[in-house]
Amino acid sequence: MFGNNIREIRKSKGLTLEQLSSQIGITPSGLSQIERDLVDPSLSLLKKLASALGLSLHSLFTEESSNYVSRSVDRKKVFFCDNSLIYEFLTPRPSQTDISPKMEVNKVTLKSKTYGSENYTSHNADECFLVLEGVYDILIENEDPITLYAGDCIYHTSGVSHKIYNPSNTDSIAISVLSDIVY
Repeated sequence: MFGNNIREIRKSKGLTLEQLSSQIGITPSGLSQIERDLVDPSLSLLKKLASALGLSLHSLFTEESSNYVSRSVDRKKVFFCDNSLIYEFLTPRPSQTDISPKMEVNKVTLKSKTYGSENYTSHNADECFLVLEGVYDILIENEDPITLYAGDCIYHTSGVSHKIYNPSNTDSIAISVLSDIVY
């Protein structure tokens, strides 16, 4: 899976298991289990991990490529929350050093009657979330839920704690665009 990639990135940044685990709020043995692909971390923990490493979530799962095209057959899909949430990373990661993408685009599929994560999460990027199919309830901490239908879009700034829920009887699909991503 991706554990070895996390270990290599951590080591390349000169971080010990203890240093990184304390930054993301888990034990060193918990981080070691993630790096050895023995446990599947939650989406919120992966976001903390990526942020602590100065990376995007996308970069934990995808490899650099020699082109600017993201072919659907080659894209990575990552499953969270017992396969109820699927992230498909749409943004290519060109290996050319003169190209540094400033956004991350993901296709987000959420199964019927499920949450995207147990806890509220935030990230160090603005987000624009466009519903393509189905219904999403956007739950922003300490605010009333916002229901979005196909064609509806929401924008929120960096650091806003939120989570998503699919109240419908079918899968819901959206596009998430995150700004100012660091690779």
